[in-house]
Amino acid sequence: MQVVDCHVHLQTRTYFEAHVERVEPPCAERNNGGYIFRSPGGDRSAIPSSHYEIEAHLERCAANGVDVVVSSMGRFNVHHLPASRALELAMQLNEEQAELERSYPGRYYGLAMLPMQDAQAAIETLDHAVRALGLRGVCVSSNVNGDSIAAPTRDPIFRRIDELGVPIFLHPTTGALEPLMRYSHGHSVGCVMDSSIAALDLIFSGMLDRHPTLRIVHPHLGGVLPYVASRIDDDRPGAAIPASLTRRPSEYLRRFHADTAGLGLGALRMAAEVYGPEQLLYASDYPNRQPAADLELVYRDFGGEARDQVLHANAASLLGIGVADAA
Repeated sequence: MQVVDCHVHLQTRTYFEAHVERVEPPCAERNNGGYIFRSPGGDRSAIPSSHYEIEAHLERCAANGVDVVVSSMGRFNVHHLPASRALELAMQLNEEQAELERSYPGRYYGLAMLPMQDAQAAIETLDHAVRALGLRGVCVSSNVNGDSIAAPTRDPIFRRIDELGVPIFLHPTTGALEPLMRYSHGHSVGCVMDSSIAALDLIFSGMLDRHPTLRIVHPHLGGVLPYVASRIDDDRPGAAIPASLTRRPSEYLRRFHADTAGLGLGALRMAAEVYGPEQLLYASDYPNRQPAADLELVYRDFGGEARDQVLHANAASLLGIGVADAA
């Protein structure tokens, strides 16, 4: 059985070089072969040169028990750029993802980036990524310059994703809550909150009803939603289901997949109860975290068919990964 890691970030210089000339965040500066990236929220992130050593990363993942990686740029996006420049850069990044897939067949799968601030540009980029390049999924940030990903202007994007049949991998990005949630040592839980708000936006906007075959992966074991699942519904006496929905809001959680990145055994068990093992995907958030830690939790807590689902079968079904891909 192959182990598929569905949450990996192997970066590209192309993105950061495109931000070196910018003065206002988001912007980048060169630093010892890598970069220092400044986000709109004031965060400064070091991007070391080792992040671009794809072969070394794949070997390190294999040494930790991971056979296949699914990679994206994660929190980095093109939402802040003019639509034409965002389309150009996203297409360039997607072409690089497709080239890596060709270079490492069956070992590397890249997710497409979309300029979500402009529906026409996003759909053009999406069609190019899926139909011309053959990418199997898209990474969508949890907000678009602070705006909801489920805003009505973005409905055509989700409709086209649904038509093409590729999965969406949500990923946190800088959000309105982040400055309020930062610890003194620089880490933040704001990102987990922001992806949870994004998932709720997709539910309460009616997006999931309008596009009933959308497949969406919520990272970090569904953020805070498994913990508050019983409170998503309005449980006051006489409360009705919102007019925009066809079922109780909490029932939509089973429309999502969730990945296992980085939240420990208790959170893993809670997510397994809410989503079911048939909706969970093994994930590490490498190189931010090492694959072995969460992989050990999956081996410890799941057995038989459930373990195979989490480590391989769910990802294989979601992304269309088969034996032929490794040939």
